[in-house]
Amino acid sequence: MAQSLPRDEAWETLTEAARENGTTVVYVEEGDALRLSGCEMTCLYPSVEDTSDDSNALSQVWLFEKEGMSVLFTGDIGEEQEQLLLERNLLTDIVVLKAAHHGSKYSSCAEFLEAASPEYAVISCGEGNSYGHPHQEALERLEMSGCEILQTQDSGQITFYEKGGAWKVRLFSEPE
Repeated sequence: MAQSLPRDEAWETLTEAARENGTTVVYVEEGDALRLSGCEMTCLYPSVEDTSDDSNALSQVWLFEKEGMSVLFTGDIGEEQEQLLLERNLLTDIVVLKAAHHGSKYSSCAEFLEAASPEYAVISCGEGNSYGHPHQEALERLEMSGCEILQTQDSGQITFYEKGGAWKVRLFSEPE
């Protein structure tokens, strides 16, 4: 497979450190999957043809599926990559969306949210971060989609787990 991520100094440092420590470097692309203990994770993006000088635009997008639970991990992609996922017909209804790019203004476009139809959106961001994430426009689009929005800045760790055949959510800020 051709590597679409720019081979910059950071890439060189990371791959060299991996090799020095006996780690085999494997490149993953759209369509590759991991199957473990009744669950599957499938890489939806990028494909080998996708290129960009912006490493965020080449963030991997993964779909996790297990017994009634589906989670879409979107990395730091933006609206352009969300549109590619739509054009390639790679989105299905999901339970959980890990909102792209910490709730950036340029992520979670309305068409993407309509196609994915998440029940929950998880936004990973720190309180008072210098980027102002999540952005109000992204929050409004998520609200309009009808999903429940969970933010790490409000509740700390967010855990989805299976208990008694049902999926549940636990927030670090809530007692067990």
